[in-house]
Parts: sequence; structure tokens; C-alpha cells
Amino acid sequence: MTRKKSDIQQAFSQAKNVRNQMFKSLNSCASYKSFKQFLEKHDLYKQTGSAYTLYPGLNIDQRTAIDQLDKNIEDLIPIKRALLGKNARLEVISLLRECNSYSEFDQIFEQLKDNMSYSFHEDTELECVALDKEINELISGITSRLAKQAREIILSSLRQCNDYSEFQKILEQDEKNKIYSFHSGLPEDKELLEKLDQEILQLIKAKKQELVPLVHIYTDFDGTITAAVGKRAVFSPFFQSLLVGDKEGVAQDYKNTPMKTPEEVQSLFEAKFGKYDEHFDHNQEDVQLLMSPKAVAFFHQVLKSSNVRVSIVTRNRRDYIEAMLRYQGFTELEIAQFNIMDTGYKYNDVYQHLNSQEEKPNLLFILDDDGGDCYQMVGAARVLNYTKSQLIEKNEDPGAFAWDTYPELFLIQQKEVPSVQLDKKEAPFPEEEQLSKEASLPEEEQLSKEALLPEEEQLSKEALLSKETLLRKEEQLRQEAQLRSAQKIIGKIDEALGTLKNNIGEVNQHHFPAAVEEANALLSALETATALYSAALVSGINIRNAEIEFKRSCEGAINDARTVLSRDLGWGDYLTNLLKAIANMVISVFTANPHALFKPAPSLSLEAVEAAAASLEIERNSLQASSAVY
Repeated sequence: MTRKKSDIQQAFSQAKNVRNQMFKSLNSCASYKSFKQFLEKHDLYKQTGSAYTLYPGLNIDQRTAIDQLDKNIEDLIPIKRALLGKNARLEVISLLRECNSYSEFDQIFEQLKDNMSYSFHEDTELECVALDKEINELISGITSRLAKQAREIILSSLRQCNDYSEFQKILEQDEKNKIYSFHSGLPEDKELLEKLDQEILQLIKAKKQELVPLVHIYTDFDGTITAAVGKRAVFSPFFQSLLVGDKEGVAQDYKNTPMKTPEEVQSLFEAKFGKYDEHFDHNQEDVQLLMSPKAVAFFHQVLKSSNVRVSIVTRNRRDYIEAMLRYQGFTELEIAQFNIMDTGYKYNDVYQHLNSQEEKPNLLFILDDDGGDCYQMVGAARVLNYTKSQLIEKNEDPGAFAWDTYPELFLIQQKEVPSVQLDKKEAPFPEEEQLSKEASLPEEEQLSKEALLPEEEQLSKEALLSKETLLRKEEQLRQEAQLRSAQKIIGKIDEALGTLKNNIGEVNQHHFPAAVEEANALLSALETATALYSAALVSGINIRNAEIEFKRSCEGAINDARTVLSRDLGWGDYLTNLLKAIANMVISVFTANPHALFKPAPSLSLEAVEAAAASLEIERNSLQASSAVY
């Protein structure tokens, strides 16, 4: 079947148009990216567009014209590739000659990788090959020069470094500069670079010993190092079996009952859990009473460090904790490095311990599964001028502490740790720091800075700086007064709860099991309410609401326990007086009135509570200043 002349002419026109458009597109390519896109289109064109040359109806002239257009495109491709390759190389060479830093080199190197997509294509001109050789020589020279220059800068910085945070920044810069340290470096420079690296490593080691910060860990024990909260631990059958005179089903005073001999205790640990070695069963019953494996590994690691101190702040007892450490593989030398504070008054313990240290820690790591206790320990540190950047606090659910990640956390945090001076209220404020910097400038430069402002404007600026500094210091003093007040309040409430604990311990638990259970539930509820109240006092947030909620919680807990405890133990007046004493402690603080507002009913069993309330002495002016912001 013969084709119509009009169809053949239309096919010929379409074939020419496609090729002319392709040639125009190729000729306008100005980058490797557009050139690559063209080649993809060209491959598709060769598969489809060339079909026009196969029409049997095309005459010789038409076929010759189509072939010529195809040849024009094929001839232009290598010319365009060579031209783009040459221009790209010349641009890279220009950038490399001006390169003076690793960051600039990074950018050039990325651009170079993009431009090299077609750089060694089989039909690349010899001129491009020569340019590639020049680029490689420039890269070798630049990397060697920059590597040498970077090391000399780092060495100079290390020699002048006297601050740990600055030291950490230098280490980061050193690591960054090594990215291309030996990338195609000149062979004659490699030995010099290795020598400079050795010098840097030796200086880093010396600076670490000189500048490493002192870290102090304050951690709770039950629920934090172990996965069992305190009450579950100390009233567990296993814990009770370690006490002298233990009887099945009878809970003794966990704190004051003598513990069996160390040898007996270790035997009981092994009888209960088996030998603690590589074959230990970490899934057995009651294993939550023990230290978690990750916590064990953590403390073995940090005790080897000369710059880390560890304090366990707990309501549990020292001899039990030491026995567990011994059972879980800690040596006597390691156990001696644990500072165990077991009074139960965590604010006081941390405050007194920190305040007594001759060598002040730069960084504090505070861990507790109880939010109130955690806030108390943090509050003690804040009173002693530790800032947020010097504190790491972890308040997690029991058993949820990620001990295996904490050494890394130390290293990250230490990068920003300033030194601490407890005899000073705070590090210089920004205004003071700026004045200090200006005072250190040459006299001529100071004069030039002063000349920028009219005399009146200078005076106004100085007055503003002075006022802002004063306001900052006043705010700091107010916060310190608030924290000291919180310490006194919670201390007195803890004394009242201590009396309740002692009273519970004196009850015949065999004859009044229901009453003992009710009393322990009451104690737990009051301790929880106190912890939440303590957290609000220390943080200074919503104190009024916290006061109301604290009193409501205490009243509800005491009233819930009143029926059983009044019937079985005759504690009716005692509970009434306990509630009134707690209310007096709170109200006396916020009214600046040291006198009790409620008169307790006579009760000899409440003498300790009354004494605690009467001894709550806080100066009126300090309290008024603190309560003015609530």
C-alpha cells in the first residue's frame, strides 16, 4: 500500500523539527546538569525519532537531510562535553587557588564530584585531561597545607587553653580538621603531619589531667539503682530475713533493727539469688531488689575515674547497701569510695555534703525515681550557686534509668561546664562581663568606644547597667531565701513524719496487723504529699496552690486512717494533733507568724511534733520578701 505524498511530507517535517529542537537544546546547555538531561532525551530520541528515516516513501534528498541533522547533533555532543568540562575545571581551579579553610574545601570538593560526572569520558579532549592533572596537584597541595595549618592552630590553642569548655571546643575542631588530613596529601608532608599529630595527642593528654572537671553523683538507691521502690524493698520478706529476730509474716523496723552478721547476710543473698557471676539469672523472682546490671557496670566504670565522686542519698540503711554492693561484685576498695548518706533528709544531706567539700565539683549528676526527692537535692545545689548548666537531673520511673548511656551524657555535658566558686554568689552577669572586657582593652580603644556616645547617653547607659545588675542580684537573693525557707519547712515536716514512723515501729505488729498496714499506708500518703509540696517550694512555682493541695491531701489521708487507728491504737488525739501541727508549719511560713494558729489537744505522743513546729523560726523580713512574688 503506497503512502500519500502529503503524509510523507508531514513525516519529513516532523523529523526535521525534532532534530532541530534537539540541536538547539544541546547548543544551549550551560552546565553538566543540563547536558546530562539532554543526553537522556537524546537516547529516547534515537529510539523513536529515527523511525522517520525508515519511511519507504522518503526520497534521497529527504533522507540525506535527516541524516545530516543527526550528524550535526552527534558531532556537537563531544564538542559540548569538552567545552563544559574545560569550563568546569577552570572554575574549580580558580576556587582551589583561593581556598584557605577546610569548610571552603568541603564545598569545592562537593562541586568537584558533581563536575566529574563526565570528566573522564572516552572522548574528553586532552586539554581537559591536563586540567584534571592540575586539579589533582592543587588538591594534594591544599590538603597538606590546610592540614599543617590546622594542626599548628590547634597546638597554639591548646598551649594557651586554661578552661575545660574551651578545651572541648578545641577537640571538636581538631576532629573536624582531620576529615581530609591525608587525602592525596603530598608524600613529603606526611611525616611532618604525623609528627604534629603526636604532639597534639601528648598535649591533649596533659590538658585533660590539668583541666578535667570534677563530677559528683548524688543518687537515690531503691527504685533508682535498683528497680524496686523503697517500701517494697524494706518490707519484702527477703529484706526482713536479713534482720535479727526475723519471723515469717512479721515486719520489723527496717531502719533500727540490727542486721545479721555480714557473713550471714552474704549467705542469705546467695541462698535467695544464687552466686552473682556471668551465669546469674537476671529474670528470676525478686531480682528487682538488686542493682540492675547496667547500674553495676556504670559504677564499676566511674569508680575508676579520678574525677568522679559518688554519693548514695537514701532512706534505706548503709549496711544493707554495702552488703548488696559486696554481693554484686564490688571490692572493699570500691565500696569505700561510695559516700552513703542514709538519714532520709535528702535536702540536708546534699546541702551539708556539698557545702563541706574543699574541692568543689564542677558538675552534679542527680538521680531519683521520686520527683519530690529529686527536687530537694537539686534545690540544695541551687542554694549553693550551682546553675542549670552545671546540673544533670534524672527523675525516671523505677527501673527506667538508662545507666549505660550516662557516661556519654557526662562527656556531652562537660563541654559547657564552668568552674564553681561557692564563696561567690554567681558568675559575672553579662553587663559586668562586658565592662570587664572593656577594662582590659588598650586605653586608646577604650577612649574610641567612649567617644561614640554623647556624655549624657554614656551616663544613662551606665545607670541602666547598674540598675539591671542590682535587680538581678536582688532576684538571686530572693531565690536563695526561698530555697532556705523550703529547707526549713520540709525539714520540720520530715521530723513530724519521723515521729509517725517511730510510733508505727513501736506497735505490736502481730496483734494489730490491720492497724500497722493502715498506718504504713498513711505514712506513704503523707510522704508523697510532702514530696510534691517540696518540689513546689524548691521550684517556686504555684506555691499557694501547692500549699492548699498539700493540706487537703494530708487531711484526707489522716481522716481515711482515723477509724482503724483510733479503734485499734487509740490514736484519735494523736492524728488530730498531727494534722494541726502540719497545718501550723505551713501557715506560719506564709503568714510570717511563728505562733501556731490551732491549739492541739493534749497528747504526750505528739511532743516531738509540737517541738518541731515551735522551732520553726524564719525571719519576718525574709519571708515577706519571699512570699511577695507568689
